[in-house]
Amino acid sequence: MKNPFFDCNRFVSPSMNRVRIVDLPGLDVEPFIKGKSAYDLLSAEALTQLIRRQATALQLEPDTPNLIRALDGCFAAGDGRIRAAANKIAAQYGRYLGYLLLTLKRGDTINRAARPDWDERHWAYWANIDAIWLGGGLVAGNLGRQMLPQAKVILAKSGYPQYRLNLSSYPGVLPLLGAARYAPAEASATLLFDFGHSRVKQAYGFYQQGMLTAVHCLPDLDSPCLDSYTAGEEAQPAVIAQQAAAMVALIVTAWQEAKRANGVEPAVIASLACYMHNGHPYPYDTGCYGRLQQLGDNLQAFLAMRLSERLNRPVNLQLVHDGVAAATVYAGAEQTAVLTLGTAIGIGFPPFPAGLRPLAMPVELLS
Repeated sequence: MKNPFFDCNRFVSPSMNRVRIVDLPGLDVEPFIKGKSAYDLLSAEALTQLIRRQATALQLEPDTPNLIRALDGCFAAGDGRIRAAANKIAAQYGRYLGYLLLTLKRGDTINRAARPDWDERHWAYWANIDAIWLGGGLVAGNLGRQMLPQAKVILAKSGYPQYRLNLSSYPGVLPLLGAARYAPAEASATLLFDFGHSRVKQAYGFYQQGMLTAVHCLPDLDSPCLDSYTAGEEAQPAVIAQQAAAMVALIVTAWQEAKRANGVEPAVIASLACYMHNGHPYPYDTGCYGRLQQLGDNLQAFLAMRLSERLNRPVNLQLVHDGVAAATVYAGAEQTAVLTLGTAIGIGFPPFPAGLRPLAMPVELLS
C-alpha cells in the first residue's frame, strides 16, 4: 500500500503527538485516558509526571533531577516495595502505548474526527500496519522491557493477538544507525548526528566491504534548541542564524576530531527532529529545526556550504528526518512502523532498501 503521508503532491504530517484517544468504544478504558493526546500520555514530560505521583513509594524526591533516569534504577532496587512501584509505572505506561496503537489500528470514527488532517487513506494505512518497532531514550533501559508485556496484553485482549510489538535491540541509537545507511558508496567512515529537542547524539560509523559494522557513540551534547526555541514564538532571523552557526560549529569540532582519530575525512549525516523533503524542511514545519528553512532554499546545501567554508574543503552532508532515520534500520519491512519514545513521540515508516548501505547483524556499538 502506498504511504499517503509522504505523497509528493501533498504532505500530511504523520505526527503521533497529536493523535487523540477520545474513546475506544466497547473497551473498558480508564476515564483518565479519554480525550488525551498521545503526547499527554507517552512523552518524557508525561512519564515524569507518572514518576512524581509515585515518588514516595519509589523513595525519590519529586524534584530529583532527571526522574526518568532515577526510575531506571528502581526496577532493580533491593526493596521490593520500590520495585513494585516502578513496575506499576511501567504497566501504566505500557497500557497507554497499547491504547495508542489500538486507536491507530481501529480508526474509530470518534478518534478520526479528532484528527481532521488525516483522511480515509491515512487511517487505512494505519489499519494495514501489523508490526511496530520501538526505540528512543525512554525505552532504552529497564522501562522498555517492563512496559512491553502490558502493551501486548492490551492488543491481544482487544482482538489483535497477531499484532507484533517489538523492542529494538538498539533503542537509544536508532536514528544514528539508520542515518549511517545513507552513507555514500565510497565512504569508509561517517560522522553521525541526531539533533533532538533536548539532546544531540553523535557517533562515528565504520564500514567494511560496504557494510556498516560498528558505531562508536560519543557523549551527548546539549541541543541548540534549549536556549533558542520557545514553542509558538516566531524567532528573529538573528536567532535562527545563531542556531545554525552553533550546529555548524558542533559538526566542525567533531569532524576535525574524527579525522585526527581515524585518518579519514568522514561523510556527515544528520537526522533532525523535523519533517523534511530532499534535505529541506517542509514549509509549515516551524519547530526548532523547521524554522531553519528561512536560511535558504535548501537547508542541506546551506549547511554543507558553511561546513565546507569552515573546514576549507568540500564536505558531503546529508540531512534526514529523525523518524525516517530510525525506520531506515528496518528498511524493506512491510506493514511496519517505528515509534521512538523520547522528549516527544517520533514516527517513521521503513523505506525501500535500494541504495542504502547494509547493516552487519549485529552492529557493534562502541563507547
